[in-house]
Amino acid sequence: MLTRLREIVEKVASAPRLNEALNILVTDICLAMDTEVCSVYLADHDRRCYYLMATRGLKKPRGRTVTLAFDEGIVGLVGRLAEPINLADAQKHPSFKYIPSVKEERFRAFLGVPCQYTKQLAIIQRRQLLGVLVVQQRELRQYDESEESFLVTLATQMAAILSQSQLTALFGQYRQTRIRALPAAPGVAIAEGWQDATLPLMEQVYQASTLDPALERERLTGALEEAANEFRRYSKRFAAGAQKETAAIFDLYSHLLSDTRLRRELFAEVDKGSVAEWAVKTVIEKFARCEQFAALSDNYLKERAGDLRALGQRLLFHLDDANQGPNAWPERFILVADELSATTLAELPQDRLVGVVVRDGAANSHAAIMVRALGIPTVMGADIQPSVLHRRTLIVDGYRGELLVDPEPVLLQEYQRLISEEIELSRLAEDDVNLPAQLKSGERIKVMLNAGLSPDPQLCFHLT
Repeated sequence: MLTRLREIVEKVASAPRLNEALNILVTDICLAMDTEVCSVYLADHDRRCYYLMATRGLKKPRGRTVTLAFDEGIVGLVGRLAEPINLADAQKHPSFKYIPSVKEERFRAFLGVPCQYTKQLAIIQRRQLLGVLVVQQRELRQYDESEESFLVTLATQMAAILSQSQLTALFGQYRQTRIRALPAAPGVAIAEGWQDATLPLMEQVYQASTLDPALERERLTGALEEAANEFRRYSKRFAAGAQKETAAIFDLYSHLLSDTRLRRELFAEVDKGSVAEWAVKTVIEKFARCEQFAALSDNYLKERAGDLRALGQRLLFHLDDANQGPNAWPERFILVADELSATTLAELPQDRLVGVVVRDGAANSHAAIMVRALGIPTVMGADIQPSVLHRRTLIVDGYRGELLVDPEPVLLQEYQRLISEEIELSRLAEDDVNLPAQLKSGERIKVMLNAGLSPDPQLCFHLT
């Protein structure tokens, strides 16, 4: 193995470009260790994230940047602990982060080691993390000591070859990114990205039991009452603003929440000894998977299973006392989220929210209906990691279905010009909308628009 290790280091060191060196590295490690996957994640300390720079065995989407925040996934844990992590089944680890685009769900065994450079400063040695080296395999097994030692030694050698200046130059192409998505609401927005880290997610709830079912019943009852009051309040608010379609969304949530069978099963799960959070996750996921929704071919109707999950997330929110404080939103922001519910959208300050980017979502979801009604430029189905986009400059193009991350100044100016033109067109339209509709001859006419099921009442004009 020592001979093989020396050969790999020499080949990598002699590569003319860093990209080529990393591709040689992952290929030769797979061959030397007889493993199915080898990947290199390099650390961008300015952005506090890892980029998947090279891989053999995983899918690296063309034209897309695969990123993990420093605090995300097992890769992030390796970097934080600065020590190897060797797992027989990575998917059972609580830090496992599923990234759909890389197609790693087939692989179970995981070995990750930090790639660190030790820098001598006077009499002090300072370690700098350059990245994480990972191998994976389908077989459920732990890598043995000799394999772990081989990868640790190789990572140490690689850290001495790689320089921070090389990495900084390479990251430039990753920091400016154009991501394709689904256009959910038209318009253009420019602002910093903002992730609301307080929003609970179903996948973050783990099985837990209680010794006091009565207390859990009380907590669940309180969450149900708070959610019901919230839905009624939002329904009245939007109905008063002549947005009946949006108000109807919260009427639907109220209807789902009052379902006798749903409530019965929630309390039955608590009576079995589950904490309220686990009861919510178990029952909501059961209802969302049932044939009533899962077997439907109509995409719009399938989204109603999403309504159930949104309902569950709202119950989780009210079960967590830590989430009840006020949120410090920026003056202008683009919301970036894994999922978006109508309730979450209703909570946001509308005078500050200028755009929305969602990883999971469809154009016929209730959240999409709301953003169109509110006139907020939105893209959905974007292959993003929300935490990586937090506080970064974003452009949302709701016409083309694109998200631009850290755009160059020239591109920013072009989109600013487009926004200015939109504002001017809107002003001209508002000036003319109340004028009588008439021909050049002076004859009055009636103009009506059949808007079908358009969720935006502002699109429908009755001009006389």
